[in-house]
Amino acid sequence: MKRIVVVLMFAALPFAAQGQDARQAPALVLKDLQGRKVRSSDYRGKVVLINFWATWCPPCRKEIPDLIRMQRQYRGQGLQIIGVTYPPQRLWEVRRFVRRFRVNYPVALGTKRTRRLFTATENLPITVIIDRNGNVRDLIQGILLPEEFEQKIKPLLSDATADSSLFPYLCDLQSADAVLERELDSIASLQPFQQRLVPDVELHRHRGHQAPDVFMIDLN
Repeated sequence: MKRIVVVLMFAALPFAAQGQDARQAPALVLKDLQGRKVRSSDYRGKVVLINFWATWCPPCRKEIPDLIRMQRQYRGQGLQIIGVTYPPQRLWEVRRFVRRFRVNYPVALGTKRTRRLFTATENLPITVIIDRNGNVRDLIQGILLPEEFEQKIKPLLSDATADSSLFPYLCDLQSADAVLERELDSIASLQPFQQRLVPDVELHRHRGHQAPDVFMIDLN
């Protein structure tokens, strides 16, 4: 299957294509189509595909239905696609396109500088592959082919070294513990009611590995 690429100008190959070691992905803070902030850091712990595209780019439009399918099929395994537009781009055109195709992942408004954070190439579409630890693992120029997804992305989805479900607890354990301490005090004050309503039940505090306090109920 041939790759379709819109080439705007010649440029140097990206670092990923040159076989260099993975590096930490730059932090992105962009705005979505409603003006809300989209932060790449919010998706740490997931396998993130940052897809640079434009409504005026035929290969980009051709690729979008496949990206929608991937997001739907692999969301539960930790895949998160983020679409980033490339100028020149009019907001109303992007909104109409997103509604028409029912895009099921965040779409943010990008700039040429946004793309240059990852590569100097001027090709579209471009997909940046970021692993669960926030490292750039590869950069694909042109339409993301099924065999590339199987070879370069699926192994990252099956990598269990980072548990995305625990990541929110790793960000600010102190503040989370403070909230739970207040909840403990509140529950302790209800202990007589608990014993009266549920006989032979005790509440025990249990600390999980690198996570805030949780409660376990032991039935005697």
